[in-house]
Amino acid sequence: MGIYKRRDNNELTEQEYEIYLFLIKYFKENGYAPTVREIGKGVYLSSTATIKYYLDALERKKKIKRGSSARAICLTEYTLVHKKRVR
Repeated sequence: MGIYKRRDNNELTEQEYEIYLFLIKYFKENGYAPTVREIGKGVYLSSTATIKYYLDALERKKKIKRGSSARAICLTEYTLVHKKRVR
């Protein structure tokens, strides 16, 4: 046996984790989801196809849920409370 460590199917890659953290930060700052282009700008990736690939992976790993519109991303394991709504 080699020293190769097999990755758990739900474990995030470094790039997936970076995008996931960006999503959390963006939600906290803006109160809504970023577009694919905004994600790319935030994590220094220019290809929208690459961003879509990582979003698909995050969705398969049940970290996010997406709808059909550009900003339809929900964080499934993270709860945010928008500051303006808390009294």
